Amino acid sequence: MFGDVICFDTTYRKLDDGRPFGLIVGVNNHKKTMVFGATLLYDETAESFGWLFRTFLTAMSGKHPRTILTDEDAAMAKATSKVLPQSHHRLCVWHMNQNACKHLAGVVEEYKKFNADFQHYIYDIEEEDDFINEWNRMLDRYGLRDNMWLQRLFEKREQWALVYGKNTFSAHMSTTQRSESMNNELKRYISIKYDMLTFFEHFGRLVADKRFVEVKCDFKAS
Repeated sequence: MFGDVICFDTTYRKLDDGRPFGLIVGVNNHKKTMVFGATLLYDETAESFGWLFRTFLTAMSGKHPRTILTDEDAAMAKATSKVLPQSHHRLCVWHMNQNACKHLAGVVEEYKKFNADFQHYIYDIEEEDDFINEWNRMLDRYGLRDNMWLQRLFEKREQWALVYGKNTFSAHMSTTQRSESMNNELKRYISIKYDMLTFFEHFGRLVADKRFVEVKCDFKAS
């Protein structure tokens, strides 16, 4: 599991300039979140993400993760396909649901059953043909044939619908929730107003505490 599946997220913002703080996390053999890398990026372009992924590969002795989970970001997708072509790029289904509520707000408000149906298409269908048939029925049922967002989403279906990911190792992760949980933990250790040196000193404390928890789990399991 060590590095086989990673989640990457840039939700956290540092300092008043709002620069993205990127976290690469995964799961260890105790099913605990572990930090593989962290970076303060200048921006969120494909070039910046590409630099980060190349640096990550160097730190991992060239080992590509089997699966990488991210949100639906065009620049991130471009960098992933270029630098990590051997990795399966999966999209976070939690973000997918949030985007559905935003792009299909009128439908969600008018049809109370739509959200449950949308969840069904993501999680429950086990055969590809069934998924496509059910998807087409949804478009007709809710009058969404011409919705551009759903058309783009369908083109990426192999990255988010679980029917297409059932043979891809993901360590039972389908969202970037571990990254976002780490963002909440960050707030207990650091402040966005810290200067860069203080920021990373306090982040080092968080990583050290995570490693200590892992050592305790190893001891209890031995």
